[in-house]
Amino acid sequence: MQRKIYASVIWERLKRLDFFWLLHKAYTYLFLKIESRLKTGYSPPPLACGLVVTENCNLRCPMCVLPHRFQSHPNNQPTAAWKQVLDQLHELGLGGIAISGGEPLTRPDALQLLQHAKSPRNTVTLNSNLMLLTEAGIADLLEVDFDNVNVSIDSGREEINDQLRGGKGVLARVLDRIGALARARDARGKKFSITAVTTLSDLNVDDLDVLFQKVAPSGADRICFIPLHDIANGKSFLARSEKVSPNLYETLLALSHRYGLPLENSSSYLRGFYHVMTGGVMPERCNAGYTHLVMGADFKIYRCIPYMNTARFLFQWDPKGKSLKQLWNSPKWRQDRLEALNCKECFWDCHAELTFLVPM
Repeated sequence: MQRKIYASVIWERLKRLDFFWLLHKAYTYLFLKIESRLKTGYSPPPLACGLVVTENCNLRCPMCVLPHRFQSHPNNQPTAAWKQVLDQLHELGLGGIAISGGEPLTRPDALQLLQHAKSPRNTVTLNSNLMLLTEAGIADLLEVDFDNVNVSIDSGREEINDQLRGGKGVLARVLDRIGALARARDARGKKFSITAVTTLSDLNVDDLDVLFQKVAPSGADRICFIPLHDIANGKSFLARSEKVSPNLYETLLALSHRYGLPLENSSSYLRGFYHVMTGGVMPERCNAGYTHLVMGADFKIYRCIPYMNTARFLFQWDPKGKSLKQLWNSPKWRQDRLEALNCKECFWDCHAELTFLVPM
């Protein structure tokens, strides 16, 4: 089973007969397969980029440090500076951009940035809890060209979801906003998808049936899972589970069929959950340094999301200095890619899924 977002993107390009895009991605795949042998550190343009446009957030999820960092050091960059970043990412030629936070909708210019992120050659995702999305905001969002919205829902039980999302009445509000957005999308004939994202831990792994019951009729198109990651001593780690079952993948598959809610993740990724949630590590070599670019709210550049969460940056970038295209295959970045191949710190979905897709 392939990850849904990859399959949908490829299918859309095939329908458009976008042979240039298809050839470019085939070139990227072949380049990385050859690089897996050569180990030069050189890379074609990244397949994905995460932009943390703000660390500010209206919720306080216990596993997330970003809102606390924002309280200590507010660091929102101006709209024009982020648009310059996006222009350089387009010049670099990457495959997809995710506008993330914190909560991006705390920025008044969030939809401007979302629109500026789109180009004919890349996909765009908004990562949001949707709590701040008003009816007027939905109307404005429908005027923007983007591909997917990721929305966090950690439990179908209100009290557990509030505990994991750090708020009050979060589940009802999020489900309501998903429904309103889905109805407006369908009425306008828009094509973007809505993905519910669930962080799995011992607090919610026993309540998966309730989760599917609530999410399936909400208007979400699919559901995505990621194991809980936490932070200690400046590093990210997978939280150890005492409750996860060896049959977790089969359980998720059965619930997906029962409720008609497709799983976003690949089977390779989901089958690895029991192993990594009970003390194991991902056996594959991590290609995040080759396939990803992550930029923090202060324009620091990271190899991956866990490194961003733990403030281990590669470059403090000045958009007025060297371009991203100049930096991408610089000696420092190449060396970091080679080091990342041996990293076993996480099982983050966006990084691990591309590692499974392009083994190195």
